[in-house]
Amino acid sequence: MDFLEWIGNIVVAIIGFIPLLLMVMLLMSTAVYTLGYIYDIIFGNWIIQLGHKIGKKYYKIKNVSIIRKIWSLMQPKECYLRYATPVISYCFSYMAVSLLKLFIPTRNANISYIEAALVYIILYFVGLKRKYGKNDKKIAEILENNLEFLKVSFWLLGAIITVISLVWTIMGESMDDISALYSIVDNYFTVLGNALGSSNAFLQLPEILFSCLMIFILVYIFSVPIQFVSYFMIKLILNYSRNSI
Repeated sequence: MDFLEWIGNIVVAIIGFIPLLLMVMLLMSTAVYTLGYIYDIIFGNWIIQLGHKIGKKYYKIKNVSIIRKIWSLMQPKECYLRYATPVISYCFSYMAVSLLKLFIPTRNANISYIEAALVYIILYFVGLKRKYGKNDKKIAEILENNLEFLKVSFWLLGAIITVISLVWTIMGESMDDISALYSIVDNYFTVLGNALGSSNAFLQLPEILFSCLMIFILVYIFSVPIQFVSYFMIKLILNYSRNSI
């Protein structure tokens, strides 16, 4: 392998790994978000309220610089990423749901996934209410933003189904066979491994990127049930809040 081929393999490896790395980071973000939802449900703004009581009783503690810095970081924010980034909370929820599924004792894998998805949705909405408390205006703003995103996402879903149908028709595959999508993950690593060991790595780059795209689509498809349930829950919450005014 000459120098140019070696450089080409490195470029292909970087281009091939970046989308996968991005997806892993987004998936892990939902796991971190879920921990945030659980924290919000348990504590809400209780720690801040406790801090105010301690500050009134031991007012000299406010003069400690490290305490002031920690206290400033704990102050309520106008926006929390775990509630303000629906593209991550919904479309990449597969990792969080898969982790929650580990804590659900059931013999049926499909049922446990559905139960874990419902738990994830409940954690999100209850955590949102606990975090923002009586700030109904901000909660409504967040839910409206989520609703608009989900509408766009459903349009995207229609486009994805159309594209996959065309691809599956051309390839002669069945849309009912979800295992065909799973095989794309294995195909990605196979193609990438073959490309790095060949002299024409750039020629296999389109197939690598196509496999990355299909992995993203697979993860998105798994999130569709959560998106549908969340959409109707948001509609119910917003309608209830408007009628109760």
